[in-house]
Amino acid sequence: MKSLFHNLGWKLFSLAIAIALWVTFAGSRGVVMSIAAPVAYQNMPPHLEISSGLPEKVYLEVQGVSPRLRSLDTSAISVVLDLQDVRQPGIRTFTIDRSDTSLPPGLKLVRAMPAELQLHFEQRRYADVPVSIRFAGAPPPGYSIEWQAAVPEKLRIVGPASRVERVKYAETDPIDLSNVVGKAEFRVHVFIGDPQVRLVSSPEVTVKVNLGRAVVQEGAKPGGTATVRD
Repeated sequence: MKSLFHNLGWKLFSLAIAIALWVTFAGSRGVVMSIAAPVAYQNMPPHLEISSGLPEKVYLEVQGVSPRLRSLDTSAISVVLDLQDVRQPGIRTFTIDRSDTSLPPGLKLVRAMPAELQLHFEQRRYADVPVSIRFAGAPPPGYSIEWQAAVPEKLRIVGPASRVERVKYAETDPIDLSNVVGKAEFRVHVFIGDPQVRLVSSPEVTVKVNLGRAVVQEGAKPGGTATVRD
């Protein structure tokens, strides 16, 4: 009986600490946090392209003890879809589970929103499209464009077959001619217009223009001008 009460104060203190820790961690075991995780893709087949819209984020509800969630670095968490089993064009549905996430140990995935991602795969296609030169504003009074050219004249693009087929040209950024007289060169970017199609070539081209004076044609009304080109 004496040993039971030996160091009774320390024993009661240790028991109180153990109970407090159990209450703290057991009581916080059901804490849930929502995380916006970016979506990444690995092992993309080299001959295929994703033509459907690509979701940028998936919301993950994760469960864990409160201290663990408070110290969690959410920027390091992502959803990674492995596409190594995709070999043919078509529609594929991927169900997101814990194996697709980079959650650290000790955290449970309650659910993902959306829980599934459906992707449309198409054959990859290349094409050469002409460069369309776009001008902003008019030349100075009395001048007109006598000659214009883009170097290179065509650019190579790549993307899903159906989308590449719809791209007829690559358009330059607007070029201001309001202060141009004679010959001039501009280094400008080009725009495709389809987010699923990208450039294989450089995104820049050189645009060359020559502005000449507009002359009065014989028989034109007084004060009128006409553009004369070589």
